[in-house]
Amino acid sequence: MQTALEAPPERQADRTERRCLVIDDHRFLAERLALSLEDLGFTVDRAYNGEDALRLIDGNRYDVILADWNLGHSISGLGILKHVRSTPGIAATPFIMITAASPTELALEAAEAGVSAFLLKPIIPAELARKVMAVTRRSALEAERPLAEMRAS
Repeated sequence: MQTALEAPPERQADRTERRCLVIDDHRFLAERLALSLEDLGFTVDRAYNGEDALRLIDGNRYDVILADWNLGHSISGLGILKHVRSTPGIAATPFIMITAASPTELALEAAEAGVSAFLLKPIIPAELARKVMAVTRRSALEAERPLAEMRAS
């Protein structure tokens, strides 16, 4: 089992694999999410607080990031989202916010910060799969668009 801040250097260079970061201060929930994502074919790193998450984000590339809104006394999921969106090179990374609260309470602030999707607790594996696949597919299409436009010119 991988602990926070473990992201082997050999994985940093391999971009053929799909990588995900799960951020949740509840280790049990983080592990359940990680197992479901591994079943979808992702290599999953885990962070159990916001500070460790920021270190992983700044040192690695992820195809998708899932973060709990409330990370206890740590930087919040919203703070992590704002960091990602303001960092060149990773600003377009799909970001799914996990929350037990009603998304309407948080939606405006998260939407303004650029959240890709919400996932409500309790997490249903089929819904997790649907949202992760949707945001990663949309991200891949957006990345291909400039290439298609260049070819058409």
